[in-house]
This record gives sequence, C-alpha cells and structure tokens, in this order.
Amino acid sequence: MKNYSIKRQWPLVTVDDLSELTSEDLQKNAIVVLHQQDANGIYRCHKVMWQLAVTLVEFQERYTGKMRKKLRHTHEKAQERGIRMVWEEQMEHASFLRFYKKYEQHIASLPHGEIILKEQWFDDMKKQNVTFFGLSFFEHDTYVGGALIIKKGDLLRMSFSAYDTYSYSELGLGLSALSIKTAYTYAQQHGYTAMSYGKDANFYGYFTLPTLLQFKQRFGFAAFPSPQEEPKWETVFLLQPPDTLPAILFAYETEDSVKEIILTEQGNEEVKAFIPDNIKTVEQLLVSEIIAQHTAYLSSIVKKTR
Repeated sequence: MKNYSIKRQWPLVTVDDLSELTSEDLQKNAIVVLHQQDANGIYRCHKVMWQLAVTLVEFQERYTGKMRKKLRHTHEKAQERGIRMVWEEQMEHASFLRFYKKYEQHIASLPHGEIILKEQWFDDMKKQNVTFFGLSFFEHDTYVGGALIIKKGDLLRMSFSAYDTYSYSELGLGLSALSIKTAYTYAQQHGYTAMSYGKDANFYGYFTLPTLLQFKQRFGFAAFPSPQEEPKWETVFLLQPPDTLPAILFAYETEDSVKEIILTEQGNEEVKAFIPDNIKTVEQLLVSEIIAQHTAYLSSIVKKTR
C-alpha cells in the first residue's frame, strides 16, 4: 500500500512493492522507502541506538589526554557559574512540564526540528508502570535544561534532553557532558550494565551530521540498530541530495550490527568522520552517483509496470 508523508521537510513515498510507483512519485519525492529487501538500494535501520558499557572505572578515568582535560574544565566552569544538578527518583509532574517547555523551545530552534516527545508522556509512563527519572540543571535559581531518563532492565536510557547552549569558554563541553557523567555515575552505583544516549532517526528525512557523530563517539558510545523498531528491514532509495554534506547514515551490516555510509559531494573530498569503535565497515559514496543509480533503477521499474 502506497503512502505519502513529509519527514523533516522531506517528501517521502512508502510502498510495499516497487510496482506501485509512478513517474510522478520519482519527480516529487526525495526518498522512496520499500518495505522489503532490494539489493539495488540501501538496507536502512529505522533508528540507531547509542550505547555505552558501564564498568567499575570512574567516568573521567575512562578518558585520556585532551578529553579528560575538557571534562575537568567543564566541571570547573559549572562550579564557577553556580550550576547545580537535581536528580529526581520520583519526578514531579511540574518538573516534567518545566522540562517539556524547554524541550519545545529547543526543537523550535533547530532547522528541521520535529517534536517527538508529547505532553502526555508523563501520564503514559505512569500508566505503563515505566520507571523513569528526571535530571534538572539550574544556574543559581534559573532552570537551564535537563533530561528524561528511563530504566529498561539493566539499561539506563537517556530518552529526551534539552539544554541551554553555552560556548566552550562559558561551560566547556556543556550540559550534555554533565548529563552523561551524572547518568553514568548513577548507573554505576545502582548496578546497571549499560547506558544509552537515546535513539536517532536514520535516513528518514534525517541524516546524522559529523558534529553529532563526533559528540557521541567522543564519549565512547557505540551504534547499534534499535531492537524495538519494526519493520526490521527496509530498502531506501535517495532521489534528492541532503541539505548539508557530508551526511552520514547507517545501514544494516548484519541483523545486529550497522555499517556507516558517508555521503559526499566530491570524489577527492576528505571526510574526517568520527566512527564508533564497534563499527567495522565504513563506505564513502558520492551523493550524485547514488541519486543517479537509484533514479535509473526506479525509472526502469516504472517503465516496466506501465
């Protein structure tokens, strides 16, 4: 069954079989999503989960050299600015609403921001008996952001976060780094074996930019296909270039692992992508060639089915 949608301002057409496509579909849509496997496209995982193993090693001791120095600088700057952290084992509804307002403001500031968190999330989690925590930061008495953190078995998952922005001179690596450290320390003290820094939509009107990949890789997070997402296998065809290049997407390597694909504009362009340690395969592809290949293949299908 064919379905049209807009994801992050990208027009998509989703089909169960390529015979459903028309020439108009190829002209008007940026991405074609096929609900089955096809070796002529890219097997994408719907979302990528970022996970960090929790060990007995103290958080800052996991890192060496410049990274440890930056973490220390961040901690010192937080103290200088009077930033304090509040961890709520039993999050109050008022705290959630305060976070939700900050989250809405943060998403509105993004070029293609999409609000995923809903205002009824708090009540839904309560009804489903999901254990979750609230993490809040204050600069003196002013709320400057926080995170919603869920317990999933022995995994501590940072599900949503939103913070005020600080320059490096103001707060080093920022509130994100302080959140990761706080959640990691809590996980370590309470017997969790891993923590997750959320899930990213992948190749669905959204591409991972090198800056985001750099941030997550810097802290040692590994990338995995999110196990809860269905359908497990989808083939994606690209018909229009991303707004920003280089762009990064993840495709299935095996059922439980992903490979990294870097889309670039020029063949001689050097891409300094930050690659999670667990990823063994990285492919660099010219976006113009991929678009030409995918367009030609889909056009041939449309001609056959006229």
